[in-house]
Amino acid sequence: MSFIGGFTDFFRGVEDSYRETLSSSESSREEDSEKGCSLDLAARGINLGLIPVSIVGCGLGVAVGVPLSIANCLTGRQFRKLDEVSHNLLYWGGNSAIALPFRKVLHFLNPSAKITDRDDSVFIGSTGIDFSRLGFLTGIAYDKIARFREEDRTVQGELFHYTDHGWAQSLAKSDSFFKREIASRLCYGLLLLTCVITRVVDSMIGAIAAVFALLTFGYFEELNSLAYNLFRITGIVYDLFYCLSHMVNPHNPVDPFEPGMDHTIEQVIAKKFN
Repeated sequence: MSFIGGFTDFFRGVEDSYRETLSSSESSREEDSEKGCSLDLAARGINLGLIPVSIVGCGLGVAVGVPLSIANCLTGRQFRKLDEVSHNLLYWGGNSAIALPFRKVLHFLNPSAKITDRDDSVFIGSTGIDFSRLGFLTGIAYDKIARFREEDRTVQGELFHYTDHGWAQSLAKSDSFFKREIASRLCYGLLLLTCVITRVVDSMIGAIAAVFALLTFGYFEELNSLAYNLFRITGIVYDLFYCLSHMVNPHNPVDPFEPGMDHTIEQVIAKKFN
């Protein structure tokens, strides 16, 4: 964990430097155009350096996550830490393998380019969950089929246990053997088939948006956001192992929107540079 901690500190420092550089660049253009130009070049240089870093980081997450996910399936999801880590690695590494480098390329071309990936109503599910990292149509599929929310909430001073489940978990908690052991597994099979289609559709839209976003040097925030949030075809590797592992064991599911386990390399990269 010391390596991961050092990796986290390194990225935090780079991100802080980038933000300070970009902020200084914008404010300096009016006061000193020459200094502002040099700071702008520095911001571009930082993003240029982060392109291969993001590619390697996401690739490493997939490379480690796939064998761990295979082991997780073979052991029937009996080891909770393995379950969470394997899903987490593929969630961040797989879903960000194209989107994150694209973001860095766009900010290399235009450090001031804006991208909205949070608090956007278009990407908020029925429970208020942001599923932008899963893509739009793919996120809807997960929200309807695999949504899993259980938490303690306090309302007017009273504590109660809040639950909100998608189709799969509603069936998995049924008293009927057929619904609990068979229908719930079929739901995850349906989710996998659905994701194959939705990932392609999402990514086709995202790829077209990405081309225009690059051609316009990130001038239009809507195009930038559409490309970043939808161009996630590599996330199919996450879909594959999430669905397969839950078909093996549909009980005690991993939340598809927040797989858990902080401080993995992919989560550091995605959170610090998104």
